[in-house]
Amino acid sequence: MRTGKPVNFSYSSIVSERQLSDAASSAAGLYFEESAEIYWIGHSATATFRVVIPTARRSYLLRLHLPKLDSAEACWYEVQAIRSEIEWLDRLSRRGLPVQVPVRAKTGHAVSKVEVLGEAVPCSVLEWIEGKPIDD
Repeated sequence: MRTGKPVNFSYSSIVSERQLSDAASSAAGLYFEESAEIYWIGHSATATFRVVIPTARRSYLLRLHLPKLDSAEACWYEVQAIRSEIEWLDRLSRRGLPVQVPVRAKTGHAVSKVEVLGEAVPCSVLEWIEGKPIDD
């Protein structure tokens, strides 16, 4: 797996659903000891999955920070920007605000990387908050 360089191609047209599922499974293994059920949510700024840990009766949001053709925000794929967002969420959570709390990988890091088509792709996990989507 290559590291240290930003992903420089769009995944929306070249990564199959199976490849995304495999990457999500690999990413979940970096964060959780328990067996996980993984469900596709969608792909906007990140490819997102709901991870359910049945034994713990908990759910999480797994994000693969993958470029998409129509994504205007390149910062969503930069590890430093992802770490900054996670630090911000940590601080808001410590102040008692109901935000998605970042989950650390087994290594203690907030951002990990998984391989997709030979590229190191950042991934992150947040605690799941139940709710309803806001209609546009």
